[in-house]
Amino acid sequence: MAEALDIRSLQAGQRLTRSLYTKHGAKLAPRGGALSDSQLARLREQRTQIYVGFPIGARRAQRADEPITADQAPTIEARILARIETGGVVVEASAARRKSLREAERVAGQRAARWEAMPLRVGKGADPVVAPAAIRNAHAAPWPASIPSPARWRAAAVDRCRAMLAALANGQELPLAEPMTLLDELVALLRAAPGRFPALALRRESDQDYLPGHSFSCAVVAMALGARLGWDESDVRIAGFAALFADAGMSALSPRLRLEDELLDEITLNRVRRHPALSVAMLDVVRAAPAAALRAILQHHERDDGSGYPFGLRSRAIADHAKAVALADAFCAAASDRPYRALVKRPHDAMAEIIRHAAEGRFDRDGARALASAVGLFPVGSHVRLSDGRRAVVEAANLERTERPLVRVVPASPRIATPHETIDLAEIPEWELAVVAPADTPWTHARAA
Repeated sequence: MAEALDIRSLQAGQRLTRSLYTKHGAKLAPRGGALSDSQLARLREQRTQIYVGFPIGARRAQRADEPITADQAPTIEARILARIETGGVVVEASAARRKSLREAERVAGQRAARWEAMPLRVGKGADPVVAPAAIRNAHAAPWPASIPSPARWRAAAVDRCRAMLAALANGQELPLAEPMTLLDELVALLRAAPGRFPALALRRESDQDYLPGHSFSCAVVAMALGARLGWDESDVRIAGFAALFADAGMSALSPRLRLEDELLDEITLNRVRRHPALSVAMLDVVRAAPAAALRAILQHHERDDGSGYPFGLRSRAIADHAKAVALADAFCAAASDRPYRALVKRPHDAMAEIIRHAAEGRFDRDGARALASAVGLFPVGSHVRLSDGRRAVVEAANLERTERPLVRVVPASPRIATPHETIDLAEIPEWELAVVAPADTPWTHARAA
């Protein structure tokens, strides 16, 4: 029999004799384990009543095809309850939602079976987007005259992404030309200014729903990464397309999962982990979508050490396009503001986290090195502290020497009107001037994790 629990009665180190659940049946803590300080803190942050024992009773065994009685209908309509199927898989108790998710997984599974014959590896191309001869001076190439304001260009591009994601969420047909036109423009910018190109990814919008901006940023970073690996334009486009729509399935889930400051319990975590399959199914409305991009979307949360989802694949079974999208997605998520995140990582800290995870075997190491080279160890658009005490913003990445980017010195105060000096650190001896540390954005109270 389930009993409501007063969370104040729990103490760190206490061993549980019964499991703890939310009122909707999501397990919060298993029996037999001793509560750690972090577990206790998470339990205290729960905004719903906590129960000792499973609180839903007979509904736990309710079959999906059983009719819902009149007295049950209002409760189930108001709340999506949890039920445990054979094998312990948590799914939604809403038949309509469960059916749509299973249909998405069926579609993705059929596609995955057809993709088995496709090659997983991508080698250096005969005509790479960024030619080897252009790598040495990539940081010195200016923005083309077609985009006098990269911030405004990005804002317009994010609006286009927002419209495309909305069309997919509504089941409307999306012409392949729409994303491909955007990718064409990005490839042109990448060729023209490979060192400055990643700056398009680190601009932050005030819009609370971060999904369109995150999708665009992932596309920018994945394409820059692919170009640094020496990929042909076709493979760079595939990585960009996959990154653009990898999280489309999140738009089909409740906005609460993206916008509210809530812990992910078993139910919501299970729901979120099904978004790659949802994304693949939603892209059925895009005729002739690249198969390699769809496979990358399905695999973009797989990890080299087998800790990812939905299949727990290891390195050799994961497509190179998917590895690029995984790195781009992880970096952009770590370096961006989120409504539910109290602490904000600086871009350098986000890059250091990616490098650490790659060293531990979670991400592809060659890909992580290429990411640091393409975006910068101190990423383009971030603020840094120079060895002479001045602050600067990184204008362009040095693809050969990640620690020697092109920087623009910024004044110590917004009241000081001084010319913004641009310095190419590659042309100055390291003992004379160097980047010594990341810095918070000046004149703000940004917090760094």
